[in-house]
Order: sequence, then C-alpha cells, then structure tokens
Amino acid sequence: MQKSHTNTHFFLLLVLLGIFQGDSMPLEAKDSHEIIDLKERELGDNLFGNPDEEITGTLAKAHNANSIQNPGEYGNYFEGDIVVHIEPRNGIRNTTSHWTGGNVPYVIEASFSPEELEVLNKAFEEYRHKTCVRFINRTDEKDYILITNNVTGCSSKAGRRGGHQLLNLQSKKCLSAIGIPIHELMHALGFYHEQSRPDRDEYIEVLFENIKPEMEYNFDKQDAKNVSGFGVPYDYDSVMHYAYNAFSKNGEPTLRARDKTVDTIRLGQNRGFSKGDLTKINTMYNCTNRANDS
Repeated sequence: MQKSHTNTHFFLLLVLLGIFQGDSMPLEAKDSHEIIDLKERELGDNLFGNPDEEITGTLAKAHNANSIQNPGEYGNYFEGDIVVHIEPRNGIRNTTSHWTGGNVPYVIEASFSPEELEVLNKAFEEYRHKTCVRFINRTDEKDYILITNNVTGCSSKAGRRGGHQLLNLQSKKCLSAIGIPIHELMHALGFYHEQSRPDRDEYIEVLFENIKPEMEYNFDKQDAKNVSGFGVPYDYDSVMHYAYNAFSKNGEPTLRARDKTVDTIRLGQNRGFSKGDLTKINTMYNCTNRANDS
C-alpha cells in the first residue's frame, strides 16, 4: 500500500511537471507577435510609461492637416511617443538598426475604419513616391512592425529592433492627419525628434520655465558622437519637430526660434515630409535615385 501511494505521488508529480513545461518550453513554437519583447513586458510601465489620454484627446479634438500639434508629442513615453530602452539618437548611425534594402514588412493588427486605413496607406505611398523605403505586407520575415490601435496615443520604437515591434496609432487621434503616421513611421526607420539634435541651441531656445517639471527630460540634447544629421541643416519645418508649446504647463511656448524670420508658432507640422526629412531618409537608406522634393 505504501508503495502504491508513492507511485501515485510520483506520477502526479510528473504530470504537473509536464504541464508547467508545456506552458514555458516551446516559445519558438508560438507566433512571434505573441512573445512581445519579454524583457520589456517584465519592466512594464516603468519602461514604457502611459501616454496621457486626457491631454492627447484634448489636442486631437481640433486636429487636422494644418495643425502644428502632434498628439504623439504629449504622451509619457520618451520624447512623448518613442518606446525605447537604449540610448537615443537623432538619426541612428548603426546600420544594424536600419531596415535591409529599405524594405519594412508590416502587419496591421487593428480594426481601423476605411477612412483611417486610407490615411495610413497614403502615408505608405508618400514614402514610396519620395524615398526608396517600401512598407510591404509581411509574409514570413522575422523582423517587422506590428501596427495596433489598442494603446492610448501614438508611439513607435526607433529603428529596426529585431523580431516584431509595436507601432501604435490610436484610432482617429493618430490618423487625423497624414503627417502623424509619417512621423511615427519615420521613428520606426531610425529617427528621433529634430529638437533633440546636439546643435539645437544654435537654432531654438528651450523655455524650461514653461515646461512641466516632470517632462523636462524630453528636451534633452543628444551627444554629438552618437548622432547624425546626415548633412541636413537644422529643420524648423521637419515633421519630426516638436510644436512650439509641447509639454507646456501653462499654455505658453516651450520652444522659441532664434531665427527672427521664423514664426515660432509654426515650428513643426503635420502636413508631411519637409525637404530636409526626405534628404535624411534618402541619405540613411542610400536612395540615390530619388528626388528630395516634397
């Protein structure tokens, strides 16, 4: 009888071990988009932050193609909309962070309206017509962007990160103007915000007295040894430039152009690429046969 109980307990132990192994062993057997950067998932909100839905929503209410405000600028990610845990760069020099041949596979895992999909497809077309970058439907590529709309705000990782990487476009708010998906896709290509350039103090003044104290880190400059402007002068009109009142605590400007001929209120825009944006993309991706006209 004693032996029978021992055998039963041993059998149950094997069954339980089998169950736990079955849950944890075959990660490679799951579809890769189910394994969402395990290290990042463990760190959770401490890594990513949660964009402020109230702020994002308020900005989006009056948002259109002529707006200077990008809803993505105002979240609580790094610089508002960048999901990152490596040292940031303005334009990533390291070619391992570039997409091979300028081809960026993507999967849309969201329920966008026909109107929203039209805006997104127009953004893809802008890249196709004006650069050599191609956003292509994923077949079996290991590295790709997974486009979702189930998180508040607009956000993207910067550069090719390996495996699948999320790019979130909250419905309506992040597809209300073509410049917003263009902006987030440019992050995915490997670019950070224009005003984080190491030479930015020659061109803009950062008014820290008007910035929310907890958001001041979003206005840090990058180290010159880690960044490249790809030969493009500072670009007030870049689709990657903050609006003049980004992260303002009182509605007053947080950025001011030093060039008196530049209207501070027009810093940044959501219409689409500037000529400088196109030059940088085409230089990073060696698009020698593309014009840099917007």
